[in-house]
Amino acid sequence: MRRDHRPWQPMPRAQLDWDSSDVPHSSAFGDVYYDRHDGLAEGRYVFLQGNQLPERWHQCHGESFVIGETGFGTGLNFLLTWQAWLQVPEPRPRLHFLSIECFPLRKTELARALANWPGLAELVELFLAQYPEPIPGTHRLSLADDNITLDLWWSEAGEALADMASRDLPLVDAWYLDGFSPSRNESMWQPSLLARIGQLSKTGATLATFTAASAVRQGLQAAGFAMTKEPGFGTKRERLLGTLQRAPAIPLAHGTPWDLPSASCPAPATAIVLGAGLAGCATAASLARRGIEVTVLDAGSIAAGASGNEQGILYTRLSHRHSPLVDFGLQSFTHATSVYATLFARAELVEGRDGALCGSFHQHDNQTELAQLKELLSETPGLAEVLDAGAADQRLGVQQNAAGFWYPRSGWLSPPAVCQHWLAQPGITVLQHCGTLALTRDGPLWQARDTHGKL
Repeated sequence: MRRDHRPWQPMPRAQLDWDSSDVPHSSAFGDVYYDRHDGLAEGRYVFLQGNQLPERWHQCHGESFVIGETGFGTGLNFLLTWQAWLQVPEPRPRLHFLSIECFPLRKTELARALANWPGLAELVELFLAQYPEPIPGTHRLSLADDNITLDLWWSEAGEALADMASRDLPLVDAWYLDGFSPSRNESMWQPSLLARIGQLSKTGATLATFTAASAVRQGLQAAGFAMTKEPGFGTKRERLLGTLQRAPAIPLAHGTPWDLPSASCPAPATAIVLGAGLAGCATAASLARRGIEVTVLDAGSIAAGASGNEQGILYTRLSHRHSPLVDFGLQSFTHATSVYATLFARAELVEGRDGALCGSFHQHDNQTELAQLKELLSETPGLAEVLDAGAADQRLGVQQNAAGFWYPRSGWLSPPAVCQHWLAQPGITVLQHCGTLALTRDGPLWQARDTHGKL
């Protein structure tokens, strides 16, 4: 999603009213987030049953099952899906949930809305621990021992779907179309947006939605779905269900992304990673989580180069304008802080020995930029806060001679400890002191040999 040179700002707040039962209502769209009488039954009936879940998980032989959702709202549909997935006996597919929201609820609002469902309390607590700030872009959460991936796209739906579709790869097995009513939120149900849903779907993908509006049905038919009307939930007479027969052909908006190969190929069974520094170790761990056997080769020893520093600082740089570098930095920082906070909470890294997310202060001498960002950052307290020199003195206990940014989730890490942690994941073999390596191809495979020709 390209936002080059636009002023940086958090995602807009949802305009909420709350009834006596603490059910949220959107005053902007004049609609409720879930059924006032039984939101759990509504979600299970419309979306889980509508997509034949969890029955399809029992029959799923793939490694991952992907669900796409338009309108994350309170996250209730995701939590119900997570709960249903936990009840499926192993082996079960990994779950990848993609959800889009233009008006993300703040964490306190989300906690209030979800407090209505005590049966979900344990999952809510785990989810809220990783719930991201309203920073534009994509936020990845890893849950259920990395068996569930939740990608939250804080963006307009049309923009997010176009970005996903730019890879020209069918991704989604099932859709939850859960934007506010088409008569009150037309932008979520435009034909161009529905066409992207078809483009992103695998053949045979299903969809379910609470609405039976004829314009929505016609738009989804044009997107390649065979549509049927079924009984609705509660006061709604009908709902729509669909199955993709043939996706529409839509030209790519910006050409093929640089990172796509010229020809598709199955996932590899094995991989070689050169270098046992931070980048190599993190890459090896990521591949191993996907079931790939990894061999890490290093000319010397683990974290022997720049990654051998005793301390590294985890932080990012802010700007009052979007750019690819600014946006990538923010997404990387927020993801990293979430990952490392989880590792400390699980005692997989030992706080005080391997690092600590104790916060950090960064002086900044551009008073205009500080003033521009001060109010905006009030919407993202977990990201950063502008402090004048006096407030920084009190926060740090060390006298400061300038204002700057306080990053509450920043801190320090021991790069060697982090490298050792990543390499301890199952499926990784490490070979050290390999010396200079030469890579050659042997048919479809790569081989690495040392200076003596040893494989």
